[in-house]
Amino acid sequence: MVIPTGATSVTAADSSSSSTILAGVFAYQQARSLSCEYASVFIATSVFGNPIYEEEYIGSIPSSANPHYGFRGNIDGAGGLPMTMGSTPKRWFRSWSSADTSAR
Repeated sequence: MVIPTGATSVTAADSSSSSTILAGVFAYQQARSLSCEYASVFIATSVFGNPIYEEEYIGSIPSSANPHYGFRGNIDGAGGLPMTMGSTPKRWFRSWSSADTSAR
């Protein structure tokens, strides 16, 4: 996916490019230093008309030393090696699948 710096919307693809551009996908700055996964969920769900906002989703993922069960580390921290912060896709899908997204 290619999103030019400063763009607010991407609506067309350059046929001479090997890149993929998705219509309706917009540039978005994540709200917290380590909230990239939450930001990507916000972007994806917004494109389909049912946004799950970062803060809402952050509240649905518990903290845990084990990234299979929750977010490991400080979401406002400086980052680090993958073993010191973050969570796993398994945890994300478990939380997302239990959320009531039909009302959005």
